[in-house]
Amino acid sequence: MTYNTSLFKERTIESFIGYFKNLIDKVLLDPSVLLSGISLLNPQEQKKLLVDYGSGPSQVVEENSVLELFSHMVSESGNSIALELGDLRMSYQELDSRSTYLALHLQQLGISRGDRIGLCMDRSFELIIGMIGILKSGGAYVPMNPNQPIARSVYMLSDSGCDFMLTDEHFRDASMVQNITLLDINVVFEAYTSSFSSNFNLGVEADDLMYIIYTSGSTGTPKGVPITHKNVVEYIAFQLDFFGIDTDEKILQFSPFYFDASVEQIWLSLDSGSTLVLVPEST
Repeated sequence: MTYNTSLFKERTIESFIGYFKNLIDKVLLDPSVLLSGISLLNPQEQKKLLVDYGSGPSQVVEENSVLELFSHMVSESGNSIALELGDLRMSYQELDSRSTYLALHLQQLGISRGDRIGLCMDRSFELIIGMIGILKSGGAYVPMNPNQPIARSVYMLSDSGCDFMLTDEHFRDASMVQNITLLDINVVFEAYTSSFSSNFNLGVEADDLMYIIYTSGSTGTPKGVPITHKNVVEYIAFQLDFFGIDTDEKILQFSPFYFDASVEQIWLSLDSGSTLVLVPEST
């Protein structure tokens, strides 16, 4: 067999030969068979694709959300490092405590299941705390690029039905925002102490909204895509099972949090007990 080695690997050509042999065998066995009725794959390959690879997670996902998986990690590895940014470190216990503090604050403001909250910050510990805190409160977050035109942010807040937006110094000018309460996360935590603790019961259901992510709008008006907790927890559970991530590993968080790829990076780490390493925005 002669082939261009710069285009094909040997195992690829071997597969092609196997497909061709399988095709010839089927035609010799039944000359009247239609090509549409012939599978190029042998029984072993069909089993691998349809059963082994197509069966989904090897275990049933009992948790309703990634928050429940995160809670398991807090119980098992509370003192382990959850977040890393430069020289800064934050443990699972502190991340859990701070996000619960924020969740209770949001609930006191009237946030309940299904409410949408804008989230506009640079990549930081506060961003992760804000994301988890919103979810713990029962709300869903709407991630927004801090550097995008303010008109786009205003549109996203209005279109998604946000009454609140959690931010920091990036969005303090409320002149263009009407009927939206801006919450500065640094102000929220002015009264926080490390001794804060609370028995917080998650009230999140699998079909509850987790976040709304907006398209770029390059072909017109940006469109919000709603994602439920069930969508994410089943995907993360499969990835955890597939990759077998250990608690002593580190996962790099480099994708902008207003892109879907960030969700995988963040929750693969926080739901496995490993360390999420945040790339500084200036990098």
